[in-house]
Amino acid sequence: YSATEDGVYTFEVPEGYFLDAAGNARPAFTLTYTIGVAVGVKDIAAERNQVVFTLDGRKANASQRGIVIVGSKKVLKK
Repeated sequence: YSATEDGVYTFEVPEGYFLDAAGNARPAFTLTYTIGVAVGVKDIAAERNQVVFTLDGRKANASQRGIVIVGSKKVLKK
């Protein structure tokens, strides 16, 4: 399918169209996407599992408190 005009496109996939590894029918789902003119980026929200280091360079747990290095920046975690 080729969508070339601006608008909202919705595709409904019925139950059983896809099967899991055991051969069981997967539930129905809907795919919706929009084609339009981009006007810019307002916000970007990304969750990544960044590696956390202590100030002396040791790898730390993500829940480490104090001053740590996250993504090459020093961060105070309370």
